[in-house]
Amino acid sequence: MARMTYVDQADLPEVHRGLLRYPSNLAGVLVHSPGLTHALSALGAHLIKHSRLDGRIREIACLTVGWEARAPYEWAHHLKTGRAVGVTEADIAAIKGNGTARDERTAAVIDAAREASTGPGVAAATVDRLAGIFEPDELVDLVFTVCHYCGVTRLLTSFDIDLEDDYQQYLAADPLPVD
Repeated sequence: MARMTYVDQADLPEVHRGLLRYPSNLAGVLVHSPGLTHALSALGAHLIKHSRLDGRIREIACLTVGWEARAPYEWAHHLKTGRAVGVTEADIAAIKGNGTARDERTAAVIDAAREASTGPGVAAATVDRLAGIFEPDELVDLVFTVCHYCGVTRLLTSFDIDLEDDYQQYLAADPLPVD
């Protein structure tokens, strides 16, 4: 059970109700700080709609962060989104360490997301490797996406945000390991 209450759209002043037009438990906690929620919505819109970074690559990064953090909310949400943009079972196996990435691009993204999730950031050698694969704007967006979702997983864990019922099926079909 979450450590904070989930705010419902009806509980918000009219000016902030649009913040929950796509309701989720994460949004229901974030909206306690409407200014932060506005800023994060703009950031999320950039990462999803305006970045030149390929959606499959973005989702592989997010899934790797969710896997490494053992964050059910992150993992389940991005399983759904990832599959919609082309993440394959082979990609998921590579993220889990049960398979090989299909190409150097995918392998480098998984390595970068793992490094940022478990250490202080993406290692210099991995940044150099990524720089040989991605254009500079894509590289910045990729590393920022990884670091952003590292922060999101820490927030999810800190507030013990519950996974919504309609996402339970993704977690049930592809569970996280029990450590």
